[in-house]
Amino acid sequence: MSAPLQPKPSNIQALKPVAKPLGQILLANGGGSHNGLSLALNQQKTTKGPLGEILIAHSLSPEISVIKALAAQSGKAVADNSNSAKPFESDDPIYWITQAMMPWGKDGGHWQVATSDQSRFEKQRRAIEDKLGPASMVWASHAQIQARQQKLFGAQLARHAEACVPTEKSCRGLRFTSSHKALRWALMAGLAAAIILLILLKAAHPLFILCLLLVMCNLIVSTLLKTMALLFALQSPQPSKKPFEGLPDVVPKVSILIPLYREKNIAAQLVANLEKLNYPRSHLEVILVLESHDTQTRACLEAIELPKWMRVIYAAPGTIKTKPRALNYALPFCSGEIIGVLDAEDAPEPDQLRAVVTRFSSVSAKTVCLQGRLDYYNPQSNWLARCFTMEYASWFRIMLQALAQIGFAIPLGGTTLYFRRSALVELAGWDAHNVTEDADLGIRLARAGYRCAMLKTTTFEEANNTPLSWVQQRSRWIKGYFMTYAVHMRSPKTLRHDLGLWQFCGFQAVFLPSLLMPLLAPVSWSFWLIALGLVRQESFGVPAPVLIGLICLYAMAFTLDLLISALGVFKAGHLRLLPWIPSQYFYYPWPH
Repeated sequence: MSAPLQPKPSNIQALKPVAKPLGQILLANGGGSHNGLSLALNQQKTTKGPLGEILIAHSLSPEISVIKALAAQSGKAVADNSNSAKPFESDDPIYWITQAMMPWGKDGGHWQVATSDQSRFEKQRRAIEDKLGPASMVWASHAQIQARQQKLFGAQLARHAEACVPTEKSCRGLRFTSSHKALRWALMAGLAAAIILLILLKAAHPLFILCLLLVMCNLIVSTLLKTMALLFALQSPQPSKKPFEGLPDVVPKVSILIPLYREKNIAAQLVANLEKLNYPRSHLEVILVLESHDTQTRACLEAIELPKWMRVIYAAPGTIKTKPRALNYALPFCSGEIIGVLDAEDAPEPDQLRAVVTRFSSVSAKTVCLQGRLDYYNPQSNWLARCFTMEYASWFRIMLQALAQIGFAIPLGGTTLYFRRSALVELAGWDAHNVTEDADLGIRLARAGYRCAMLKTTTFEEANNTPLSWVQQRSRWIKGYFMTYAVHMRSPKTLRHDLGLWQFCGFQAVFLPSLLMPLLAPVSWSFWLIALGLVRQESFGVPAPVLIGLICLYAMAFTLDLLISALGVFKAGHLRLLPWIPSQYFYYPWPH
């Protein structure tokens, strides 16, 4: 918003700066204690962070007391928070949010800009005055600034969160109208009926054999990939169980995003899990992201007192309600150089953040994402939970590790993810319309020339141990992989150019079997009816070489699955699950 060309003189009275250290001002005004100040000063020797932030993060001084003390020290006024938010329109709300500043009101014809960081205001003064005209600084707490930003910028942020990824890189352009959906399902039903009719008339032998050959090709690709993964895993040493204790010379700030939706009785356990993180509180912020209408989760959080390093962002209503939309909405509010993503029920290992910052400090700038391992804390609750645990042990400890070492793009998991903020902002965050936004982001990072690496740290969560939750999660994964594949294969030539030949082949090897095998599951089941002698081979006209070849491939694939599961379970320390590994054959409804 433009300011008048000839602003009136300011009515703000100049304050005389108090030439004393911050701690002395706080003690003189009753805003802290000697013990608290001593603890904060000791912490400051390690983190080199601002004393005020340390005092607030560790609840050693009230935030408003620190703000008033900083105002007195600087000789600048505290923002007037007595009135409701004054209208302020901006075509660039992301700027104000990322800078943690807010135009608060006009005085004497020029804008007062609220901030809790004077040095940032001075660095941004030219940019601020380019946007507003003459401006002065006033002090306000981070909570006050954020509350006003959410109130005034909510609608703009909601639109941004849904469409920040360009259309050509998002699956929102792939959505069907209801009439198209009806037509698609009608065609699929008609095709299925035609195939059944042809089989009954014994006229579909060539089609069935063609499908069997397609199954064979998928099994060959999958078997080759798993063989490489197993060889890499056997050569990799068992990771040390010694916790990370040190920190880099420059301690980076870490922001963790945790989307919540319709959660009950989760708040106390969530706080307890995160309080175990062994990381300086002044350099950690946890942002809980809620939908604004989610009264159930809001009530759950309001029932407890959150630590000062945790805060809540309420995402304004939009046209969709998805996890990636919530992440996009909250990303500008993050102040960390490293952005993490966790789920509500996650219990990360205490040294996880130390492992993250240590690893980032030792790898090249092109490595912008670290994927941690996922495990379950209820693996023995029932057979389904055991199988889920074995599946995750194989995927996160063997397969993903191998994909990273081979140099393929990694389809990321949805939690225990840590990004360099700069790369995440460059790629415009997550695709709000993709149900496996994590896998999609892994491919987009690779297309941009970045690398993802595996992190030797584990997050524990609760296994889906009911058939309904298993079906829902499996369906979401298949749907999301289809969406991701369709988006990136819009232009195979461009994808090949972006990824290079090696990663392009890896993309096909990872995604195509995952998509085709569920579609070909009835063919696989029919094959076993033939192989077991329940249906005569002549009924489908399957040549003996095809039958023998498929039996051999299935045997190899099943043996590889057993070995990979056993190694993954061993690396995860779930030795009691070893006898259950053969039962996984009944867990997967199709070869994988």
